[in-house]
Amino acid sequence: MILRPISPADFRRARYEHWTKRNRQWVEQQSGGGLGYVHIQGMGELNVHEFIRQLHAVAYGKKGLLIDVRFNGGGWTTDYLLAILMAKRHAYTISRGGEPGYPQDRLPLYVWTKPIAVLCNERSFSNAEIFTHAIQTLKRGPVVGMPTAGGVISTGRRTLIDGSSVATPGRGWFTIDKGVNMEHHGAVPDYMVKDMPQDIAEGRDRQLAEAVEVLRRIVRETPPEFPTHLEK
Repeated sequence: MILRPISPADFRRARYEHWTKRNRQWVEQQSGGGLGYVHIQGMGELNVHEFIRQLHAVAYGKKGLLIDVRFNGGGWTTDYLLAILMAKRHAYTISRGGEPGYPQDRLPLYVWTKPIAVLCNERSFSNAEIFTHAIQTLKRGPVVGMPTAGGVISTGRRTLIDGSSVATPGRGWFTIDKGVNMEHHGAVPDYMVKDMPQDIAEGRDRQLAEAVEVLRRIVRETPPEFPTHLEK
């Protein structure tokens, strides 16, 4: 056996990829292949591209999607994600071969309009919290986990004369429905589930298990995406 050392960054990347792959396989197994799982690691442009890639790769053909923003450090792309998740449909098409077509081939972004559930925890920060608040405010789907950190405020960084820098607040964020200041008021999940100290050692994810059950119930109650008959 040959052991080759890797950098700490490569180790963290491999560990993260193993974690997300294990979660995805577990969700698909527990749901009989009906649900997909996507983790959003950060809220940057590359993360949006990866989210869209995941929709093509692992969500295609699924009835529901779990979107995990646990351990997400934030960024700025909530509205990009909402554009993908909140697209309104005004028509449907039936192709010559009988398959539904519109809207995917006419939209600027690949969209997901089927049921979702969002996972968050106390290590979801900043724009990941804004995203979670938005999902609840817009009633797009249920949220499962623990309240987010309550660290939402736009900042800018200034360089000082000695070469150091300081971050200063630029604006506050408030929910449009109730005017809640997201700073010091994290998003509170609809289903609160605590991690327990022994869970990591035992390979258990209570929050993910609860999210699967919640989304399975929603999928069962959701009517078909396209009509089953055509009006003449």
